[in-house]
Amino acid sequence: SYGTMSHYAFDPATGSFQNGSYLNDYSLWSTETAVAKDGTVYGDFYSADATRFELGVADYAADTRTTIGQLYHYYVALGITSADVLYGVATDGNLYSIDPATAKETLVGPTGVRLTLDDGTWNVQSGEIDPATDIFYWACTDYTGHSALYTVDLATGAATKVGDMAGGEQVALLHIPEDNTPPEAPAMAGELPVGRLRQGGPLGHHPLHHPAPSLHGRRAGGHGGLRRGAGREGRGQRDG
Repeated sequence: SYGTMSHYAFDPATGSFQNGSYLNDYSLWSTETAVAKDGTVYGDFYSADATRFELGVADYAADTRTTIGQLYHYYVALGITSADVLYGVATDGNLYSIDPATAKETLVGPTGVRLTLDDGTWNVQSGEIDPATDIFYWACTDYTGHSALYTVDLATGAATKVGDMAGGEQVALLHIPEDNTPPEAPAMAGELPVGRLRQGGPLGHHPLHHPAPSLHGRRAGGHGGLRRGAGREGRGQRDG
């Protein structure tokens, strides 16, 4: 009933409670949300009287939201690309693109995963598009209760399993943190002769290869090595 819903704010760094407020309608109750690169929070929200779904923009600090237009699906996973295009997986198991200006929904294609149980219900799950790569990650729990992480092809809708949730967890809020890695950071080194490290003596030099691109694609190539010395840990050396 009205007046029984509350909105709570927590410190993202510490998890400590900051404040709370009572809500007098359902307009801030969302099935899923997606945050654009400029901080705009889009979501599949209930209408104020909870009779329909609406694409809206939330202002959680003010406990308000605006309405863009009506939506005709319940989205269990929602994400937005770096080009500000919304995509959502609905309970029918299909991927849709959603115009953030008009709320128009366009079918992309089936994910290939069944979500709805025989009684018409579905399990808790969520999704997010990585703003750095535009890959749609979906923490899915299917109609059998099995949980797994998928990627969803934005061109076809097809879902590809990344792996199963080890403990069968149902993820209600999937979030991809901003990448704060320096642009010049190198990518992972390769061609490390692990066998030689295990079988070699206490002294020696073992070359390894620094890949040409950095973690962000810039050139940072060269060769280096690990030196092993008695009584001390090996240390890295870069030659180029």
